[in-house]
Amino acid sequence: MDAKLTHEFRKVYADIINGYTLVESEGQDLYIRHLNESDIGYISSKYKLFFSEAEDRGLLTLNKKLELLKEQGIWAEEEEEYKKIKEELSRNTESKKKLLIRSQIDSISKLIEDQEKELQSIESRRSEAIDLTCEKYADRKSNEEIVNLCLYKDPQLKEKFFSPKEYKEMDQAELYACIFLYNNSLSSFNSKFIKQLAAMPFFINSFLISNDDPMIFFGKPVTELTNYQIDLFSTGKFYKSVMSSKGNPPEEAYEDPQKLVEWYDSAQATEEIKKQTEGKEASTIVGADKKEVQKMIEEDPLAVDFNKEVAKTAKGKEGGVLDMKDIMKIHGYNVDF
Repeated sequence: MDAKLTHEFRKVYADIINGYTLVESEGQDLYIRHLNESDIGYISSKYKLFFSEAEDRGLLTLNKKLELLKEQGIWAEEEEEYKKIKEELSRNTESKKKLLIRSQIDSISKLIEDQEKELQSIESRRSEAIDLTCEKYADRKSNEEIVNLCLYKDPQLKEKFFSPKEYKEMDQAELYACIFLYNNSLSSFNSKFIKQLAAMPFFINSFLISNDDPMIFFGKPVTELTNYQIDLFSTGKFYKSVMSSKGNPPEEAYEDPQKLVEWYDSAQATEEIKKQTEGKEASTIVGADKKEVQKMIEEDPLAVDFNKEVAKTAKGKEGGVLDMKDIMKIHGYNVDF
C-alpha cells in the first residue's frame, strides 16, 4: 500500500480516537471538535428555526422551486435525469455488496465511479439553477452554527476559538472561510474512507481485544461517542463477524484498501447466499474464474466445479453426451424417479 495513504489512515485514526482534528489557521492551532449525536440534535433544532425564518422571508421550498422551474421550462428533463442517476447509483452500490466474482465487482465499480462523476456534474448545475431555497438557507445557517460549536483553541476543548462577541461580529466572508476550513479539514472523514480505515490491520488488531465494548476501546460510553467513533466501531464489529466465519482476508487484498472492503462485502454476500440456499436445490455461480471456483469449493464442501462434473459424468455416457436428466443431477435435483 502507498506510504502516503497509510499515513493518512493513521492520522485520521488518531483524530477519531482524540475526537478532534488539529489544523493551523493564520499561525494559530485550531482544534475542530467532532460532532456527536447530541450536537446533531442541537443542529437539527436550529435547522428547523432557520427553515421557518427562510419561509418568513419569502423563500420557496425546494419542491416549490422545482415546480416553478418546471413551469418555466428551465429545469424539467434535467431533474428526471438527476433522479434517474441517483436511483441507479444507489441500486448499483447495493448490488455491488452482493457480488462474489471479481470481474463483476470490478465492472460495477467502474460503473459506479462513472455515475458518481456524472451525478456530481449534474448536482452542480442543479444547484445553480435552483439557487436559494428554504433548505439551502437553513443549511448555510446551520453550517455557521457548527463553526461556533466545534472550533476550539485547546486540545481539551474547553476554550472556544471565537468569543461570543467575536463570533457575532464576524462578516460573511470570515464565516465562509471558517466553513471552508472545517469542511476541507474533515474531507477524509467520509463513509468510504472510514470503511477502509476499519479494515486496516492496526485498527483490527486493537479492536479484536476490546471485547466489542466501546468503553474498553474509547474509554467512554456510547452516548458520549462522536459520530465518527460510532461509524468506525460499528464497521469493526461487522468485519469481525465476517472474519469469524470466513477467516482473514487474503494477503493480496491488503494492497488496495477498497479491494479489502470489497472482500468483506463479498464474504458477507457468500454467507447470505449460503443461508438462502440452505436446504434447497443447488444454485449456479456464473462468471467465476478457476481461482474463485477453487476458493468456493474449499469453503463449501457441497460446492462443485460444474465443468469438471460434466466431464466426469460424460465419461460414463455413450458418445460422451449428457441429457437433461444428467444436467439436473449435477445441479442437485433428485431425478431418480
